Amino acid sequence: MRKYIRRILLLGVAIISVSSVRAQVIVDTKLDRAQILIGEQAELTTTVSANARQRVEFPTYAASDTLTAGVEVVSCGSVDTTFLNDGKRLKLTRRYQITSFDSALYTLPRLEVLVDGKPYQSRTQLGLKVSTVPVDTVHVDQYAPPFTVTETPFVWQNRLLLLSFLPWIFVILLFLCAIRLTSKKPIVRKIRVKPPVPPYKQAQEALKDLYSIKCVTEEDNKLFYMRLTDVLRGYIQGRYGFYALEKPTSEILDGMTEFVDAAQLESLRSLFTLADRVKFAKASSSDMERKRSLEAVADFLEATRDPEMENVRPKVITVTLSGRKQRAARVALWCGFCLCLVCSVALLGWVGVQIYEVYL
Repeated sequence: MRKYIRRILLLGVAIISVSSVRAQVIVDTKLDRAQILIGEQAELTTTVSANARQRVEFPTYAASDTLTAGVEVVSCGSVDTTFLNDGKRLKLTRRYQITSFDSALYTLPRLEVLVDGKPYQSRTQLGLKVSTVPVDTVHVDQYAPPFTVTETPFVWQNRLLLLSFLPWIFVILLFLCAIRLTSKKPIVRKIRVKPPVPPYKQAQEALKDLYSIKCVTEEDNKLFYMRLTDVLRGYIQGRYGFYALEKPTSEILDGMTEFVDAAQLESLRSLFTLADRVKFAKASSSDMERKRSLEAVADFLEATRDPEMENVRPKVITVTLSGRKQRAARVALWCGFCLCLVCSVALLGWVGVQIYEVYL
């Protein structure tokens, strides 16, 4: 007897657990309107309520796919996510734009959503009524014909007000030319001078060329380290103002003690020592040593770069024109003065004639 009671209890617990699991996923659909005209669009909203850890996959339709015979899908919207119960559950919403070009009463199928690979259908089945546009094909004479073009019995006079401002532009230019011509100050010109290329960028461009060098012979190896040390010397001179192009390694290292820390100084020492051995003692180096040398120089450049030197703005300097250019500029000003004078007088006269013809 106890065995049967225990089995009945276990069966009840299993049924309750299965029903609760099923109740965790809820799929609802609704239409924003149940009746449209042919060619109009309706919005089908699908909402899925599930646990936060469950994976939900909405049905996806391409343009012109049919939801059912006669009902087409125009577009599929993105999925909106809302978390509920302190993030334990989520509510997913996706909107579909649908339309139809045949008048009828359609029964939309239940949308199927996959939750953790298991299909779930919407709880409600929706209907959509598509109606035609009523057109009176019997009394066609009741429709009014198209209107003809009507001649306006007046002319807008605001154009004269706008046209009257045009001569004043030339009058202003005329006064500006007259003021500059009567001034005794020399004519100057502003020139924008580009700043020099920062030493960090110069060194970076030079290092890119060194990566493509293939050292086959001893001369190639020597040439590689000569160019590598030249890049490093040029960067030190441009970055710190310390002349290092023709100085020996010992003087460069002594001068760099006040600019870099001990680790960076030791890296320079190792690099210059290896380069001197290759250049002067005809020592050989492997591809791995050359690669490490390039990486050491790149790390030194990155650690000591100065952002302020890389963001220097162009300078604008004022230059006084020479005698010949001064005369050419004054001739151009005189030509501009005469042209503005003629244009302003002609436009003022033309506007005056127009005002006279309209109002007088």
